[in-house]
Amino acid sequence: MKTKAFTILLLALVVLSPMMVLSPRPVSATLSKPLVGVWAPDYHSANITDNGLAAGATFKIQINVTDVPSTNNIGINTYQFTLSFNSAFLVVPANGVDSTSASTFFSGTGSDIGSGIQGGSVNVVVFTVQDSYTGTGVLAFITFKVIATGFSTLTLGLDTALVSSGTSLPLDVQNGVFNNSGILPPIASFTYTWTDTDRDGKITQGEKVNFNASLTRGGAPPYIFSWDFGDGSSTINLNNNPIISHVFNSGASGKFPSFGNFTVILTVTDQNQFSSSMIQYVFVNEFQFHDLAVQTLALKPERPNPGDTVQIVYSIRNNGTYTEGDTSRNQPPVKVTLYLEDTILQTNTFPDVEKEKIIALEFDLSTSGITQGIPTRIRVSVDPVRNQTTGQILETNTENNDRTVYLAVSNQVQYSLLSFALGGGILVALVGVSAYALKRRMKSPEEEE
Repeated sequence: MKTKAFTILLLALVVLSPMMVLSPRPVSATLSKPLVGVWAPDYHSANITDNGLAAGATFKIQINVTDVPSTNNIGINTYQFTLSFNSAFLVVPANGVDSTSASTFFSGTGSDIGSGIQGGSVNVVVFTVQDSYTGTGVLAFITFKVIATGFSTLTLGLDTALVSSGTSLPLDVQNGVFNNSGILPPIASFTYTWTDTDRDGKITQGEKVNFNASLTRGGAPPYIFSWDFGDGSSTINLNNNPIISHVFNSGASGKFPSFGNFTVILTVTDQNQFSSSMIQYVFVNEFQFHDLAVQTLALKPERPNPGDTVQIVYSIRNNGTYTEGDTSRNQPPVKVTLYLEDTILQTNTFPDVEKEKIIALEFDLSTSGITQGIPTRIRVSVDPVRNQTTGQILETNTENNDRTVYLAVSNQVQYSLLSFALGGGILVALVGVSAYALKRRMKSPEEEE
């Protein structure tokens, strides 16, 4: 079983690894990401095409990494990958994987915690408790033995990862090719663009991404283009069409625009049934929006008596994705105002209100001077986010910028007077009835006749 290296949380010092002979970075790769790739030093390429590699011959490849940045001045301390190949043509001997020697990335300080050879794949998981390295190096040397004439891609799997103190770094990968058949296979290649509707130079949640595999070459066309977009959806173009568009979705129905890092795999198959694959990582940014809301507003007690003090408890929440009142961008602070009818009771301002942050507030209000028995409006308002130049409201939902409750002070004194008056009338009536009854009982029989 593969060891899950993502949970390892180690801190290590940063030193520079020795320079190695490395594969060039593909043109389509993003320069800000490290590259993990296949490289064959004897062929100065990731493409091992050699008709002289007959059955029984061996060749060696490197799994290299370049341009690894430091994260908070800490380098990577774990790496892992799975390299897949066609076991009908190639095999890796039992001692064919070297991932921990002095010539690899951790210079002999790495510990193999999950490597193995099984069928058509090599699994490697290595971490170090010593000084960690950034920059460039060889993750592993792998020796192959040829067992038949044919073609095989050498494909790095989706679990390929560089981990820095528990954080997996975004990266690009470059696969390799073995071919001793004399027949050239296709070489899969694709680029992508997108409809940049918000003109921010980034792919945003819900935007359409256009993939183009026109750079695929070699082999025996026409090609079959198979796409896996990494969001649970895939498609096959059987009509030799290298262009396809896709919106990254998630959810059970696949209809909800999603965001995050997606692994897109193109597999190209030609008429000879030779195939090759290319992997790129596409990052989709979360849709950005402003939404400040008054979340709660309550009175304690709800029906006070005259002269009582009422505690007004309220809160606001940043439901959007931006930090509002961002001082680093010279934005004005978030302003929250509490009103009694149209009179301001309290005003607060808050800088740097991060997304999902809740701010709880309270105010003690004396009911003296508030008309009894008539509902009085209590309102909380948070100023909507505006364009600082034009004043245009930028919030997607302005209905939650205000919240209102009504305060009803009990007219207890009036009710008490009425009760006293009614009670006194009833008492007089009872006394009169009792006197009348007593008088009748005291009459003599002659008087009654």
